[in-house]
Amino acid sequence: MTTIFPPKLQKILDKAVLHLWDKAIPLPDLSSLEEWLETDGWDDVVSGIQGSYIHLSEALEFFNDEDLMEYVDIDQQLKITNDDRISFARNHMEYKISESMDSFHSIAFETKKMPPAVLCITMYYHGQGGAEFHDISVCHSTEDYLRDCCGEIIMDPNDLSDLKIIEMWKK
Repeated sequence: MTTIFPPKLQKILDKAVLHLWDKAIPLPDLSSLEEWLETDGWDDVVSGIQGSYIHLSEALEFFNDEDLMEYVDIDQQLKITNDDRISFARNHMEYKISESMDSFHSIAFETKKMPPAVLCITMYYHGQGGAEFHDISVCHSTEDYLRDCCGEIIMDPNDLSDLKIIEMWKK
């Protein structure tokens, strides 16, 4: 299902899709979409949810032996293996993602002269404060956006390889 935007916003999206295909065309300011997304487009935002996420920097906060020893029954740092570190990191990421108020959404839309595109949105949602949009981008596909954000946002504990976890681990 594709979303129908008001004509004024559709013109902005059309320009954004042109930029997507030709970087010589300037990217329009997409911030005017925020108000519409919060009110008239809210159902499309909600139905376009792809999942919760955490930022890599948030994961790195607990990639250390000290936190691992606090949560896991290991009493000496010398007994910690890389398997322990990887298991702890994945379990902790899974927990953080399940508790996160940050979410990623995508909304499919069409333009008259170009192929369909996707509006990709990262946002923070708080029940009392409402939605706060962090990033609104026009992409070829949801997968393209996630590929571009690879390593910046983590939607699944397996988004980071074992090797990457070990490389970033503070011992």
